[in-house]
Amino acid sequence: MNVVGISGDVIDETQQAATGNGSMDKDDFLLLLVTQLQYQDPLEPVSNSEMAAQLAQYSQLETLNNMHATMQDQLLLDQSLNNSFMTSLIGKDVKAYGNAATYDGNDVELSYYLGGNGDVTVKIYDEDGQLVQTIDQGNERYGDRSVVWDGIDQYGNTVPEGNYTFEVEATDNTGNPIQTETYTQGMVEGITYLQGSPFLLIHGQPVNLGNVISILYHDGSDDSFTTDLPSTES
Repeated sequence: MNVVGISGDVIDETQQAATGNGSMDKDDFLLLLVTQLQYQDPLEPVSNSEMAAQLAQYSQLETLNNMHATMQDQLLLDQSLNNSFMTSLIGKDVKAYGNAATYDGNDVELSYYLGGNGDVTVKIYDEDGQLVQTIDQGNERYGDRSVVWDGIDQYGNTVPEGNYTFEVEATDNTGNPIQTETYTQGMVEGITYLQGSPFLLIHGQPVNLGNVISILYHDGSDDSFTTDLPSTES
């Protein structure tokens, strides 16, 4: 801002008294404006247009500060609601985009989506990233599909209980790759923070809340029902 009618010494002293750190907020701006009026040359006062321009700058600065404060408050509120909702999911079964699975001695259902008809291969890996089993599903139609893994590795041995991951590869009848998407389904074990952001823990793997597709509720019987969450993808 170009301040007219004040000596450099007065400006420097006012700025130092206002902040002392080289930055100005709206209160510092107002203090500088009042100081300008106090020290202006009565024979050459600040013109009306210059005063109007400086007042407009002050108004814009105050508006921006207020918007920033409002956005900060809204962000904190959103984070609080988000954390509260995530905490409420602990102990519930959810379905989410992901590729994690847990083998506990029982058969494991691995779910995925195919973007077209084609030949499908499912590969399963242990926690060290080593391939433990390859399942050839043959030709499948597009849409949501799944395969049941019995916990047997490629050598016919039962794998140790623990967390595993899987990937799905699919090609059409011309050998071109088909779009696939893997799903993970299981109980939310807890919440972990990565680089300050909260993630759900499912099968020992972090899952972003935005990747959760549905929540599975049990009513005490053998039946269950799901609540689909709105998609966060554009």
